[in-house]
Amino acid sequence: MDVDDIGDNGEVLAPFLYRLSQQREKEFTALKRTLSVLVPGVEDVIVDLDKRRGTLDIMVKQDGIEYSSRVLSEGTLRVLALCAIAVNPWAGSLIALEEPENGVHPRRLELIAQLLGGLVSRGKQVVATTHSPLFCQSVLKLAREPEFKGKVALVQLRMGRNGTEAVPLDLDGPLFTDGDIAKALADCADEVRFEDLMLRGLLDD
Repeated sequence: MDVDDIGDNGEVLAPFLYRLSQQREKEFTALKRTLSVLVPGVEDVIVDLDKRRGTLDIMVKQDGIEYSSRVLSEGTLRVLALCAIAVNPWAGSLIALEEPENGVHPRRLELIAQLLGGLVSRGKQVVATTHSPLFCQSVLKLAREPEFKGKVALVQLRMGRNGTEAVPLDLDGPLFTDGDIAKALADCADEVRFEDLMLRGLLDD
């Protein structure tokens, strides 16, 4: 398939990456470099074409071992898809993402925000929904940088009298970092697990 993006749900990621590797070496190299920053240990991405069967398989080399996309974690595949979106040379001007923080380690959410900020710098309009306070914090930090002033904003959507309203948020200080709350959430193993899920944005309101 000769595709221009990864599909609404990433269903054509393999043919997209194959085309990228064959036609746009610079962008494919940038994808591998970005993935290695976001997922430590990643050394290479290979898209293998089985000409006899007419099938494609994505292979990710991590810590010296090649893994098929069939056994990669959902988180790694999500990050790979984000990297593909970020380097796509055939993308349109609007990119919409639902909860890009899902499956991403909390410490790397700032890198995801910077990745999306790079798209904004290249003239793309990026709209992302999120449930993650840490991702919101990363977006706020990005919005306060001089180069993104007036270009990046955190917006709350709510129902108003005339339908959906978009209200810009500009909060002072970091979000959800109260020491007593963090201590209460970390009192036992189950709650630590709950806190991790919450910070990753995997729990709904």
